[in-house]
Formats: sequence, structure tokens, C-alpha cells
Amino acid sequence: MSSEKLLDLMVGKGLEGGIFPSAEPTAGVVWNSSLDVWFRDLSIEQTLGRVKKLDLIWRPARFLTQAFNNPNKTLYYENAGAVYGVNATGNPSVFSAPYFIGALDVNGDYWLEPWGNWLAMTDGITQPVLWQGAGAPIPIGVGQFKTVRIFRKIAQFLVAYGLGGTPDGDAQNGFAWCDVNDPTNWTPAVPPNFASAARNLIIRDLDSEIVCVTELGGAHAVYSRNYMILVQYVGPGGGWLGTPTQALVGIGAVSKRSVVSVGPYNFGLSRGGVFATDGSTFSWIDRPAVDAWLQANIDFAQASSIWGYWDTRLQLVVWVLPLLSSSLFYSPSSPRIRLSMDPKTRTVTPESIYLSRKVFGFLDGVPYGGMEQEVFEQTISVLQDGIYFESVPGTVNGSFSLVSQLFDAGDTSIYKLWDFLELIGTIDKSDSTMQISFGYSDEPRLDTINFDPPQPLAFLNFPAQGPRESVYFAFKISGSSNFKITSIKVHGEKAGYVS
Repeated sequence: MSSEKLLDLMVGKGLEGGIFPSAEPTAGVVWNSSLDVWFRDLSIEQTLGRVKKLDLIWRPARFLTQAFNNPNKTLYYENAGAVYGVNATGNPSVFSAPYFIGALDVNGDYWLEPWGNWLAMTDGITQPVLWQGAGAPIPIGVGQFKTVRIFRKIAQFLVAYGLGGTPDGDAQNGFAWCDVNDPTNWTPAVPPNFASAARNLIIRDLDSEIVCVTELGGAHAVYSRNYMILVQYVGPGGGWLGTPTQALVGIGAVSKRSVVSVGPYNFGLSRGGVFATDGSTFSWIDRPAVDAWLQANIDFAQASSIWGYWDTRLQLVVWVLPLLSSSLFYSPSSPRIRLSMDPKTRTVTPESIYLSRKVFGFLDGVPYGGMEQEVFEQTISVLQDGIYFESVPGTVNGSFSLVSQLFDAGDTSIYKLWDFLELIGTIDKSDSTMQISFGYSDEPRLDTINFDPPQPLAFLNFPAQGPRESVYFAFKISGSSNFKITSIKVHGEKAGYVS
């Protein structure tokens, strides 16, 4: 019998469509799982690597922020309760030695918010403080609040969200703002003298404490556990800041950084899945790709450690997620994984039921968190031993792996003899770590796949143990060199009917 093309995977037909671990293995999508693979518009490649910029002595930084203070690009970070700053100039950035700013509680839940060359700091335990570019930080909000969960800037105001110890008790669903251009003054004016613009409000629409605040257009998107409402600048006639729109019910946050702002949208990861919102509507975007996988593998008891950020170079939203110890992805040395999502919507062939989906992938779980490219030329990530530039061109991120779903060549009623796999793209055949494995099964379940031992990856890949007959076919590709794949074709012959 002459060999025919049984499988044709190419751009626009699912090759670059990302992973679908929650889909049925024979549902017509290409990839079940991956690690450190970049699903681009016209190819799939290995993700870029990272370069260390700063050493961390005690533990991973639990908060990062950045500011431009001409001529310096400034990175602020926490390490074991101490807050440091480090300046950099030039492009590429040349860092100076870090300098000590102040000390917060070592067990704090931190937030650092730049105000020009000043820095507002809170640990959620002690009185918030303001560093004024030199000297010791000064306490702020004394008499108005004792603790703050999150600081954010809007218009001419520094805004404190999630207040503890106000004159009327804790106001975890409340916020306060300083006087115009004066983050040292938080005392509201007493009528009829309204010389100070400082005020405070309770957001009674929220169902719980304020969990997360991020930017959305010209407003702050304020998230509780199941609600989102916009805080906007409304001017002096409206009391300066307010919540003029109705809250959205059904989406919420699980940590301070579980929601990521990209352009006119917020993308959030919660117990319900991954959502997108423009402030007036929302949609769930993890289905059917990774919804069941999230529920089965993520340890939401550690949800406060979930840290999302925008990787500008890869154009991906990334969340660092804690894994359940029962997850197949978990190991004591790798207790986290990063879920990546391309915020663009890709439309595939009309035959597919998976039209217009977001593209998801898995990245290594080495980082604890990250920060978008803003004043620095690269995305910044936090690892155990230091602070790194992430997704650096010309580097690769360790090893990668790709695991396919099951393929039946369009007919589950017959056996197929799978002859060889043809790969189109660029690979380093001299690297012995670049390998492929062929898998076979007669049942539509991933746990029934019998994989051959791995063999060297080539452009034409013939099974080292010879062609095998089965109803379903799968394959795995792995390695540690840079690669680019634009098409995968599998050839073979159709055989007899399944009895």
C-alpha cells in the first residue's frame, strides 16, 4: 500500500492554538500540554530566557515596582521586610548598588507605590509610611487609618484601599485619598472650610474586603472576591473620587496581583477560571482549554501567592500559580507553574468547534512573580536568588516539551499504520537533547498511550522500532535548543476495521 498523509498540522489549523489539557483527547485540538513553548501567530518556538540583574540575600522579593526619575530608572523592591531602591541608566540598563529605604514588618503583605521620587509603603500590619526621596520614611494617615492593603495613584491623588483602624473601625471595603498633590495630608476638611480635598468612602456594593486594585482605562478596577467596581476621578463638584457605575457581579480576585491590566482590558485568574473585562461586561476565556485543569491542579489555599504580570516581549499575560502536591506537574523542587495566555483572539478553521479562542501555554515555575516592561527595557521577574530581566532576545529558557492530543486521521473505525512524521521549520539536529517519541493507542484516552523510547529529532522522523498499527496516534517533542516549527505532517496507511 502507498503511504498517504494522515495528519496535517499547520498554522491556522491548530498548530499554534496553544494547549487544551481540559479538552477531550480526541476533540480535534492539537496540543494537550507543553512547557516553555511560545505559540506565535505563524509558528511555535521555545520561549526566551532570562538574565540576572540583582542578587537577593534573604528570600525572594514579595513586591516590585518601578519609576522614572530623570535621568534614573528606579526599581524598588522588598526583601525580608526591608525596602530597597536601585537606580539604572542607559539602554541596556546599567544598575548602581542598591540603597536601603526603610523597614517594614517581616511578615507583611506589601505594597509599594511610587509618587515621583517618593515612595508610599505598606505592609498591611503597621502604620503606612512615605519615603520622601531621602532620610527616614514618615508615617502617613495617622488618625485616619492604621493599616492599608493597597496604594494606587489616580489624577492628583494617592489612594489607599482596604483600610484598617479608621475612626469608625475597620473599612476593608473602603478607600481614602490624600489632599491634592500632597500624600502627607490625609485629614478631611471640616465644613464649611473645604481647603483640603482629602476624603474617604465605603464601597457598599462590594461583597467582601477589597482584594485587588488595578488600572482599567482611566479608572481603578476594584475587586472583591466576587465583585468588581470602577473608582473614577469625578472632579471637585462630585467629591473628587467616586463609584458612578454599577458593580459587576460574578468576577473577583484571589490575590493583590491576580488581575493584570493590558490595554483597555483586565485579565484575571480566580477560583472560577480566567476572565476578561472591559469594566462594563466580562467573559470567561479559559473554557474549554484549561478550566478543568485549573480546578484539579491549582492550590487555591495558597491563592494569595498568585502573581500575574504582562510579558511585553512575548506578548503574553502570565500568572505564577501554586500547585497542589497531588498535581502531576508538582515536585518539591517545582511547586509552582506559570500559565501564559495570549490576549489576542485567534480564529482557526471553520471546521473546528474551537473558534476564536485565547491561546494558553505552560511556562516553567521558577519565578515567584514578575513586573511588566515600563521604564526598563525588559520584563522583570523574581527568582529565589535574585531579580532578573525576563524574555531576553538571544537566550532560551532551559528545556522545552510538547505533548500532543490523540489523532485518529478522521476515522475511529479503522486501524492506521503510522509510517513517519515530517517536521517543517528549524531545529538543531546536533543537539542530542532534541528528541521525539511516538505513541499509540486503541482507546481514546491519554492514559492508554504506549510511547516508544525517545529518539533524535529530525525533519523526517521514522519510528526507530518500525511503524506500528493503532487506531490513535500521539507524539512528544522535547529538547533544550532553540527551534521553530511551522508544520507537522504524519504519513501512513489506513488498515482494517476495528472489530
